[in-house]
This record gives sequence, C-alpha cells and structure tokens, in this order.
Amino acid sequence: SSKETTLENLLREIPATHTLSTNISYNAEKQPSLLKKICESHNITADSNGDAIKINFDNGWVILIPQKTESAIKVISHAHSMEYAQEISDIFTDEISKN
Repeated sequence: SSKETTLENLLREIPATHTLSTNISYNAEKQPSLLKKICESHNITADSNGDAIKINFDNGWVILIPQKTESAIKVISHAHSMEYAQEISDIFTDEISKN
C-alpha cells in the first residue's frame, strides 16, 4: 500500500548514474569548426553560433561546451555506469585531441 512506501524506499529504486567532466585544451578560434565537424560525424544538427552540443546514446549522453575564455572544450559525460561514462567521454576527448 502507499502508506508503506517511504521516500527512502523510492530512492533505493532509482538507478545510480555517473557523471564525468573534463576540460580539453583547444584553440578558441577553431572551436566552432571542430564542433561542427563532430556534429557532422555523429549525424546531429549543429548550431551555427558555436554553443554547446549534446550527443545522446542509448545508455548515456555527452555534452561538449566551448570554453572560449579558457581556450578549452568541456566534455561532460553521463551514464548508468562509471565505465560507460568514461568510455563515451574518451571518444570525444580523443576526437578533440586529434584535431
């Protein structure tokens, strides 16, 4: 019954999630063209203004945020396991580092 349901029990039913965040050094002037290239390679629509982009996966997502004042791109990954969050983060940190 609903009287037996406690917030604590409900919270136990929510699956754990993991988020990683890292900054990758990258020339601020070249960030918009890199983000556009990443969007094209992952078949997503890119904004022309060079704002953050989000790439969804079956079990997680990645957000790439240009940090123009720091000449870096912030990579934030989120998934149900730490291993998968790291895996999808690595895909994009490698892609940024190689360009």
